[in-house]
Amino acid sequence: MNELEAHGSRVALTFHRTFSLSLPSVSKILLLSSAVGGRTIASEIQKATGLGSIYVEAMPRYARACGLMEMNGYGLTPFGELVCRTDPHLIHENTLWLMHYHMSAPHGPGPAFWSHLVVHALQFGDEVSRVRIAQEIAGFHVGQGGATSVKERTVRTAATVFLGTYTKSDALGRLALLEHVPERDGYVRVSESQSPPLGAVTYALADYWAAHFGEQVTVSLSELAKDDGFARLMWMNYRQLDEVLMELKRENIVDLYRVAPPYQVVRQWSTKQDMLARLYA
Repeated sequence: MNELEAHGSRVALTFHRTFSLSLPSVSKILLLSSAVGGRTIASEIQKATGLGSIYVEAMPRYARACGLMEMNGYGLTPFGELVCRTDPHLIHENTLWLMHYHMSAPHGPGPAFWSHLVVHALQFGDEVSRVRIAQEIAGFHVGQGGATSVKERTVRTAATVFLGTYTKSDALGRLALLEHVPERDGYVRVSESQSPPLGAVTYALADYWAAHFGEQVTVSLSELAKDDGFARLMWMNYRQLDEVLMELKRENIVDLYRVAPPYQVVRQWSTKQDMLARLYA
């Protein structure tokens, strides 16, 4: 399978080359790209970072899937450039949440199955097996791609990589969205809903709005709060979304029309780049 899907806008099912996300490895690649202005090739990455040959293939793909690197080549996105300047070692909570968001957004650069798992297979508080995750990936891949089947080993590996990315301490395990269940081998517990940092939610909302609602000024609150909508991507329930929006209203980033249903959210920002500039403020 090619590194990118046919339409070139997101990484493919096997982008990971059997490895989960490694923050230290991605950090090295971002810093190298920044230093050479994006004019990086695989052989240079291996020489400059000391990463193994498979990591040299997989980790730039993670950087792309997490919204840090452009899909074509090794140049950094505006988010990636900001991260390199402000959080080069990828330790800030805002950075990790936005890496998760880009991986999981239905319009994002992450693999298509990732978004499906986050919004459909991981219910808050549930315990989910690796086998179940693999089944979800297989069913989704067949349904979306038109294939009649996908190799069992491929989906098993994808499930392992997905779970590892959210449970390993050098990946997104710091967000504690999934945790191993000690008494049940091969199971993870999905955390309860959370309240991500305001900076991450603000930029993610602006990005999601641009992708799904374009230049609309007003969007129904229920549209953002639906089961497979923005709130779920950011691991929030309705109450938490409402609290975030109230905070954003106080900062004049949104306005809220709540005189009568359907309640409306009104954007006050101009571009998502404006919200990106506030990320680490």
